[in-house]
Amino acid sequence: AWRDMGERGAAVATVVGSVERLVAGALAVRPDLAAARVEGEKARIHVDAVRGEAWPVLSLSGAAGRRSFRTVADTTHADTWSAGLFLTLPLFTGFAHTYDVKQAQADAGAAEARARSLEQRVDLEVWTAYYALQTASQRVRTSHDLLASATESEEVALARYREGVGTL
Repeated sequence: AWRDMGERGAAVATVVGSVERLVAGALAVRPDLAAARVEGEKARIHVDAVRGEAWPVLSLSGAAGRRSFRTVADTTHADTWSAGLFLTLPLFTGFAHTYDVKQAQADAGAAEARARSLEQRVDLEVWTAYYALQTASQRVRTSHDLLASATESEEVALARYREGVGTL
């Protein structure tokens, strides 16, 4: 759309492109935004962990030991080993797991929304700063033009006074 507007469209496209690069740079270096994104990722991982709690768990355990028995005549040793294979099955908990998953999903959605909101705030800050710079730049140009006009008016008035045509 900007390209269809000719020279003015090209200028607008250049400005938009440069500001978009500034926005991308700001989004890349803001530590608060990085932290918000990490929180969103952490919340998504938590959802997967809560979902996994509904599955059976198979675990293996092992131990080894040695007992020493001292008698007056000698010392004897008894070695012990043990191993265990455990299967943990989650039982019906009154739909608590379902609600835990829904809560984790809601928390993840909220964390992602906070990250998106912060991204939009960063975008707004860059655009606001850009327009503030444009306004300040225009004020400097306007002040320069006004100074040149006032200087010229002063010279004209002084020349008229010297020629006797004007008054103070």
